[in-house]
Parts: sequence; structure tokens; C-alpha cells
Amino acid sequence: MPLPDKEIIELYKQDPESGLKAVFDKYYVKLCVFAVSFAGDMETAEDIVQSLFVKFWEEKNLLEVKTSLSSYLFFSVRNACINYLVREKRNQQKMDAYQREKQFLLHTDEFPQDTHFETLEKHIEDLPERCRSVLELVFFHGHSYKQAAENLNISVNTVKTQLSRALTQLRKKIGILIIF
Repeated sequence: MPLPDKEIIELYKQDPESGLKAVFDKYYVKLCVFAVSFAGDMETAEDIVQSLFVKFWEEKNLLEVKTSLSSYLFFSVRNACINYLVREKRNQQKMDAYQREKQFLLHTDEFPQDTHFETLEKHIEDLPERCRSVLELVFFHGHSYKQAAENLNISVNTVKTQLSRALTQLRKKIGILIIF
């Protein structure tokens, strides 16, 4: 027979390992079933719930429970599931964009390759001097940000800023052809 929540919390305060085991024994299956309604499959749901228990162990979060233990656990699982879904959606969007770029690049043989490089070179030449220097050092000469900063006598943050500006300008001018 599982312990009541209040006794589990007291046990957790005295002996976190035994208390967490009691929480696990009482709620693990229920939390996994609940997580399936968000995640869609049991394996993912179990991963989410297990990660949450690891977090409870590492951060000792259960000491902060002000509401009922059950509510705290289910809200925690719900939030972890939502975070998982947001990450998955973001990853899917990145994968879709990658696939679109890959498809585009597979069909670039319809256009003369020299045109792409000439266009790129022209737009790089049109960049402000500092942006162009940073871009060339980092991408064409393989320098790290730190090496580029030392070479140009500027800070690493300036290198990052100038590189970001250069790439932004190039993307605006020639769009998908830039894949840095």
C-alpha cells in the first residue's frame, strides 16, 4: 500500500533517496500514462518522466512543494511534455529547412555554377571592409573567432558582431545561396 503524500514528503525530507523511491513507486506509471497523452508514445513518455525524476534527485525540487504532491508532479510532467513538444517542433522546422535547401542545391546544376560564385564574390567585395575581413578570415582561412580577433586587433565580440552583419547582408542580397 503506497504511503500518503504527506508521509512521502516527510520521508523525502529525512531521507531523499527513500522519499524519491516512494514517489516513484506511487506515481511513475500514472505520470507515464499522463505523458503519453502529450508525447504520443510510451517510450517518449517514459523518457520525459525519467528525466523529471533525475531532475528531482539532482535539484531536490520536491522540498519546495507547496501544493499537493500529486498536482506538483502532474504539472511538472505537463510542462516537461510541452517543452519536449516545442523542442521537437523547432527541430522539425530546422530539418524541413535543411531538406528544402538540400533539394534546392541538388537542382542548382540547372544554373551555371560560375554564376553563383561570381555573385557571391561580388557581394562579398561590396561588404564594409571590417565585415569582409572578418568573413574572409573565419570562413575562407579557417581562423577561429579568437584568431581573427587577434589578427585584426579587435575583440572576439566585435568579430562575432561583424560576422553576423556580413552574413545578414549576404543573405538579404543573395538569399538561399549562402549556407554558412
